[in-house]
Amino acid sequence: MNVPNIPSSLAAFQFPLRLEYLTYWQAALIFLALAAPIVLLGMRSLNGLGPVRKWVAIGIRCAVLLLFIMIIGGVRWTRTNTNLEVIVLRDISESTAQVRQFPGETLQASLDEQLRKLSDPKNGKPLQDRMGVISFHSGALIDEMPK
Repeated sequence: MNVPNIPSSLAAFQFPLRLEYLTYWQAALIFLALAAPIVLLGMRSLNGLGPVRKWVAIGIRCAVLLLFIMIIGGVRWTRTNTNLEVIVLRDISESTAQVRQFPGETLQASLDEQLRKLSDPKNGKPLQDRMGVISFHSGALIDEMPK
């Protein structure tokens, strides 16, 4: 069976509204149970209005009912952030001169090479993710802003 290719941005989409105290099915059933009498009674009692005004009044009443059900259900707006921002803290004090086992010629060159590998998209870093570097000894210095 062939499965269509769905872009990753659509596959990861999540509806931002969440109900804390009710499930969506419960909220829908409550809405349908309470909206049916509003529509039926509105169709009969609002006959004096024109057809457009009657349906606008019924629609507004149903919208208010939906708002009440969402409030009772504990509606929450959630935002999922998929981008990552990493800040590397780099110790450049004199105590790092005591480090002896590192893969490159010098500790500085080893750290630079490791940071280059981590920030390279060829090594699996997503393009939207950002990385910055802050070095410190007696004070902090921003070496590289996240980009």
